[in-house]
Amino acid sequence: MAQVKIASNDDQALIRAWHERLKHRRWLQERGWWGNILFYLGQQWVIYDSSARRWRQRKLSPSVPTPITNLFRATIDTVKSAIAQHEPRFLGLPTLDAAEAVARAAAVDAQLRVIFREAGFKAARLEMLDWLLLTGNAFHEIAWEEGEETGVDQVPLEQCQDCFSTWKPGDIKPNDPVCPNCASPYLVDSPDQMVEVPRGEMRYMTLSPFEVFLDPVITDIEQQPAILLLQSYTTEQIKSIWDKDVQDEGFGGYGEVSSSAIHRDSIASVAPGVTPGSPYAHSTGGDTGSKRVLVFRLFVKACKEYPNGLYLAMTNRGEELEKVKPFPWRKRNGKGRKYYPLVHYRFGTVTGRAWGFTPADDLTPKQYQLNKAESLFTLIMTRVANPVWLIPANSNPSRISGEIGIQIEYTPVGGAQPQRVPGAEAPQSLVKYIEDIRQSFDELSGAFAAVRGRSMGSRTPVGTVQSLQERGFGRWATVFQGIEAGYESLAKKSLEVWRMKAHTPRLMAVRDAVGGFSFQEFIGADWDEGVEVEVEAGSTRPHTQTEKMQTYMELAQVGVLDFMDEAQKIKMLEDIGMLNMRPGVEEDTKHAYKENAQFLEWARGVGDQIEEVPPEMVDVLAQQLAVTMPIHVVPIVDDHAVHFLTHRRLAMTDEFKQLPMIIQQAWYMHMMQHQADLMASKVLNAPPMALRNAGVAASMGGAQPGGQGNGSPAQASTREMGGGESNPNAEVNN
Repeated sequence: MAQVKIASNDDQALIRAWHERLKHRRWLQERGWWGNILFYLGQQWVIYDSSARRWRQRKLSPSVPTPITNLFRATIDTVKSAIAQHEPRFLGLPTLDAAEAVARAAAVDAQLRVIFREAGFKAARLEMLDWLLLTGNAFHEIAWEEGEETGVDQVPLEQCQDCFSTWKPGDIKPNDPVCPNCASPYLVDSPDQMVEVPRGEMRYMTLSPFEVFLDPVITDIEQQPAILLLQSYTTEQIKSIWDKDVQDEGFGGYGEVSSSAIHRDSIASVAPGVTPGSPYAHSTGGDTGSKRVLVFRLFVKACKEYPNGLYLAMTNRGEELEKVKPFPWRKRNGKGRKYYPLVHYRFGTVTGRAWGFTPADDLTPKQYQLNKAESLFTLIMTRVANPVWLIPANSNPSRISGEIGIQIEYTPVGGAQPQRVPGAEAPQSLVKYIEDIRQSFDELSGAFAAVRGRSMGSRTPVGTVQSLQERGFGRWATVFQGIEAGYESLAKKSLEVWRMKAHTPRLMAVRDAVGGFSFQEFIGADWDEGVEVEVEAGSTRPHTQTEKMQTYMELAQVGVLDFMDEAQKIKMLEDIGMLNMRPGVEEDTKHAYKENAQFLEWARGVGDQIEEVPPEMVDVLAQQLAVTMPIHVVPIVDDHAVHFLTHRRLAMTDEFKQLPMIIQQAWYMHMMQHQADLMASKVLNAPPMALRNAGVAASMGGAQPGGQGNGSPAQASTREMGGGESNPNAEVNN
């Protein structure tokens, strides 16, 4: 275990200086972030105290009701679920006119799948969306961990071909791979000498904006002169990460360091739900604060003290945990431009501002407005709307409890008797006011009816559904582009870290054309120059099931899709996650893979015989092969579309293309028989299928043969539009 030491006075002064510089007026940003989190957790009867710079409970009379209908959380969850539906699709593009660059570009997608699986991208992505929706900002740190927990691998030593010396992989500089003895660049793997090296693992660490300090004027994270991370760890975490024992610092002087760390840790201690008047651990993050240690982590590409850059990790007491110089993160395997191992995601942007914003900033005041209106409504119902009794003086009535069948005894005074006066109901303007506030949540967030999944009527035209989708997500075009840009940056930086650190291979199982699994091997050296990574445009845009179905119908109406094409049916069912609706598709797929394997085994056995056959006997042999081939089409049993697609996959493999042409032709004949039987079934089912398709199109508001409604869906009558967003539950009277 490494001995912990105190950082130099210059390094401590450097971190303090950057902290003071980057935290200037930061409390203005944290005010909104922390307020949104409190509202999301149901702590909504709060007010910001500007003098103390903290949120506190509102001082209200105990008789004032404090209802909370948390539309804020419901709306945020809706938006988050919509964004989380689709993961990005990455494309590799060659930037050099070379066969090696083309091959590496084709393998980028598979290599990223290996990296993302190891780094925990799915979990980190969901956690990132939590911060992004509530604060408008989120960060991913690309970290590389090595130690006993990540395991070790056997790798060969590097052997110099000139001086025959051998070296461990760590002895060779990644940015200058030459022999340390003779400076020869001719290094090869030793055939018989191995050494154990840490396997290492990549990790995506999700960071909140409370933990990251930036220059608020510089919008591009790569243009930042320095980035400071301020986080709290337990002593056990520090020992696991840096292998050092540090003094249990506690939260002494914690507030003097930064309120950012207070806010970040206090989230764990806020009790969700309605707890008026109760403390919600706003100031210290609970009792766990006394057992945590503050850690500064400074990333500097270049500064006066360190012209070549620096990475420094230090506790609040000045204990040095890690110091690396020069700046270790550089592209092109340590030879290119410096980059930060951080990715900044922003929901919305404003020019000249590094920090992003979120629709939660607009929903918070609306939620408080709704709470006040419902509080007023509750007061009216409990005070004004209750009935009252007029009791004449000296009538001495018995107690009036309001129970059913009660008998009231009283003394008549001048003929007067107790009278009941009904209460006044809440004004309808207040009811309408509350309803308008509720509807404004959809307007502010973009979560309209089609996005929330509400019913839009059975005859809502396709154009209406798409217009609702565009209305909900159209203004978010820049949001999706920003998220895609963040994913693209994450992929590029991950591949750079992977190239420098991943010296041992990773395996990925890939299903082959015969239903088995083959294993592809990936190492960091596979990623090299000549390849660019980008995210497919629109791959992160949310698409609801309703939108997909409506889009299919519209494409079918203009002839782009053919519902009689079985392959297109299978693809559509896969897209909406309902492939199980096609009976027996799993068994048919397994059976088709089995036929592929049987065919290859048979083809290898007869391959040698074909080479000895004279040309005039080829036709005779072809007929014999058709009879002896071990697989046959079963018209009633086989799902021909599934079989054809599975067999087509085999026909595209390199192993199949190396078979003699006569054997390939036999396989093509088998596939054509599946196609013929499939076409025959289409002819038999064409009339009922056409009627069903016409009925579905009519129900979706599309064209109907020979009747009203022909033409574009946009030309639908007002009567047909009755099921639109303005009247989602309307019925059309025929």
